[in-house]
Amino acid sequence: MLWPVHRIALTSAGTPPLIAFEKISVISKKYVSLNSKK
Repeated sequence: MLWPVHRIALTSAGTPPLIAFEKISVISKKYVSLNSKK
């Protein structure tokens, strides 16, 4: 499952709350990719 992280990164360039959300999305994506390897 892929989320539009690039879109979030572009739209949240100047908005701290959305930047934090983007970081959470990236972390979640890494977590999902780790689980999918099992």
